[in-house]
Amino acid sequence: MNLIKKGEIPTGGTDEDIFFNPRGSRRFLKFLCCLDYFEGPAPLKFLNKIYICIVYTLQLIVILQGLIHSIKDSKVAIKVEAVHYTLCIIIITCYISNELYNHSSLTEAWKIMKYTYNNLNGPDIPEDLKKIHRQNSKMVKNMNIVFSGLMFFSSAGYLSFAPIREAIYEDKNAPRTLPIPMYFPFDVTKNPGYTWAVIWEGLTLFYLCGVATSANQSYSAYMGTLRAELALLNHSIIHIEERAAKKFGRNEITLETYKDFNFQKCLNECLKEDIRHHYNLLKYYNLTKSYLGFILLVFIVVASIILAAAGYLISRPNSPMDETVKFVIIVCAEMNFVLQLCWYGEQVSHESSELFRNLFRSPWYQSKRTFRDSVDMMLCGTMRPMQLKTTFFNIDASLATYNSVITTSFQYFNILRNIQSL
Repeated sequence: MNLIKKGEIPTGGTDEDIFFNPRGSRRFLKFLCCLDYFEGPAPLKFLNKIYICIVYTLQLIVILQGLIHSIKDSKVAIKVEAVHYTLCIIIITCYISNELYNHSSLTEAWKIMKYTYNNLNGPDIPEDLKKIHRQNSKMVKNMNIVFSGLMFFSSAGYLSFAPIREAIYEDKNAPRTLPIPMYFPFDVTKNPGYTWAVIWEGLTLFYLCGVATSANQSYSAYMGTLRAELALLNHSIIHIEERAAKKFGRNEITLETYKDFNFQKCLNECLKEDIRHHYNLLKYYNLTKSYLGFILLVFIVVASIILAAAGYLISRPNSPMDETVKFVIIVCAEMNFVLQLCWYGEQVSHESSELFRNLFRSPWYQSKRTFRDSVDMMLCGTMRPMQLKTTFFNIDASLATYNSVITTSFQYFNILRNIQSL
């Protein structure tokens, strides 16, 4: 069996419940959020590029609105909220650019993974191995549902909690306050300026949520699938004797079996299949690590600031209940996303490191020189586990990094509180 070549279309199909594909899920949302190119006639491709340029321009306008408001307003709490929202828009702008830049690499990586699952794992994959992918697909979907619910509920809270409070408890003739602190070049304290401003903020907010949920889905799908395939490869290496015996046509393995030339040949063929499998996983990892590493960089570096800002806004004295609920939901959503980034990285690193141990426990000491040489070659490739790191800084996706993010955000939180008390 040959290794997959660039541009090769994989054969065979996979069910959605076994193999979750972020490239084919929520296509309309991805096009709407500029996370995918339109494949079709040239005029439609041109319109798609114009739409992407318009969205980038609108994002720049929103960033400027947030920055101007944070500079002009004298209240620390309003400044922090404006900076918090501006940072969120900057993050999604970076993510969209990263998604479009790595579009071809991600498409090629997904072809490799489909090829690996359908061909290198064998045409008749046992149900217990399919269960690994089913569990991963189900986990990705469930985690994405939870994250999407948190994001869209917090967005609804952003837009509705403050106006409802003003309508119930405050003077209806008093100047109205926008749900999100943003600068507008017209009067937004009264209608119709207030209505248009709320509509604009609502559109930007739900757009932000759409991009964030797509980022969460893509990261968890790519990393979760790699984790599942590494678990599959570990299972294959652990049971290499049983696989060779099945090819050889024997149920029991004895010392005499190892002396048989044909059994040694079957054993070597099974290991070569595992080497091909590992090679394709390495290729998949190398194609996606730039994309995933950039997501990790942006979210990990900025997460501490965002969590500290949201925590500060929650802990303000005499903070309205609606704002407290709103920012509690934001903190939960952001901590959930950062935890997913770090947890999946930890799991991939663990499964990858297990390959070396399982290979060393294989029956190489009872095998011929050819099998030993193949084991040596694969041991060299598995000596360093796959560990996702940020693109520019030496930050890895692990639970230790998650702990550092929480610690750093708490330190920033104390700085903000000290500034407020001055």
